[in-house]
Amino acid sequence: MSKKVALIALSIVLVAALVGGATMAWFTNSAASDPVEFTAGTVLIEAGSSSIASQYFDPVDGIFVYGEIGNSGDLYEIDVKNQVENRIFENPKTYSGYYPNGLAFDEVNDRLYFAANKNDLYYYDFSADELVNAGKFPQTGKDVYGATFGGGYFWYVPNDTADLYKVTFDNEGKIAGSSHVTMTENTGLQFGDIVIDYAGGIIYGSSTSFYFTYDTVTGEFKNLGRAGRDLQLAWGHDGVLYGHNTTSRNWYSVVPDTGTPAKLFTGEYDYNDLAPGSKSYWNPGDCAWAKFNVKNVGTKNSYVRLLLGGKWQEKTDDGWVDWPPPAGDDMVTFTSAGASWIAEGGYLYYNAVLEPGEIAELSLSVCFSTDAGNDFQGKRFVVTGGLEAIQT
Repeated sequence: MSKKVALIALSIVLVAALVGGATMAWFTNSAASDPVEFTAGTVLIEAGSSSIASQYFDPVDGIFVYGEIGNSGDLYEIDVKNQVENRIFENPKTYSGYYPNGLAFDEVNDRLYFAANKNDLYYYDFSADELVNAGKFPQTGKDVYGATFGGGYFWYVPNDTADLYKVTFDNEGKIAGSSHVTMTENTGLQFGDIVIDYAGGIIYGSSTSFYFTYDTVTGEFKNLGRAGRDLQLAWGHDGVLYGHNTTSRNWYSVVPDTGTPAKLFTGEYDYNDLAPGSKSYWNPGDCAWAKFNVKNVGTKNSYVRLLLGGKWQEKTDDGWVDWPPPAGDDMVTFTSAGASWIAEGGYLYYNAVLEPGEIAELSLSVCFSTDAGNDFQGKRFVVTGGLEAIQT
């Protein structure tokens, strides 16, 4: 199937079926304990904390970019339209200084590259849900804060230089080679961030002192003044350039050719760097990860289970309406990752007691069948589910 299929995972809804007074004998702490009635509202699922929300969306519904938190390395997905910030990846490593940084997203291969330190480039693989070491930077010993991805290349400017590097990769996403040019005689650029309009060959950059553009074809460098300086930058899929100031946590829309910012809102977190959100289409046979956090907000231990389902929708003049797929086959499968959740009888069971304040992460591999036909073109699939719990 040559055409792509839009799957709008922004519309993922997990409806908490928290029915007061329900008792389930199998949901007890031990064989000797008695079941305790469940009180509604003591288990919370954070809908929308999904690593695929930005991959399948309509800009009418939301506009997404990625942001990386310093030291922890946790990855967030920011809906700049609705002013929502969700953590989608809890980094198992720890970092120092202004790292991770140099965030750049490879849409084709679902790889989010970042500098772990002055020397090492890593990427987060959305398809495999794992971190991968991509190799050493061609110039080591310089901080990497300003980076972007375009045309299959990782572009970056080592801090305190004016050298623009273009890095190539092998099939596994590892560094294969590089080349570089000096953009300007002002060699002391401090970042900030850069983005690229690859079709036009233009680098847009925000240093701590001024905003600039660089034409990769003609070699022309323009210092455009202090408007738009000291920002992290990322394109939205609505064609707008967005900026974030790490210190103030303010978000802006930015005029690319001038750097002129217009404040949108003040966010919750301070991000070391930004990258564009993922592409909005899915091909048959593709899989992606969806993550959800189930939190016990009550005062007693609980067991939880989840019943997953879903439905297709199509867009009409009246908005999104339910669409029954041909032959009743929705062509979508879910698989939980890791041993924390066990599938049985149509449910996913969390295999441990969820203590008060504890959060259980549920990672799902959501796959679209290779057998899907053109009937699914332009449709979206909405994940639904019922969450049940019992206190012990």
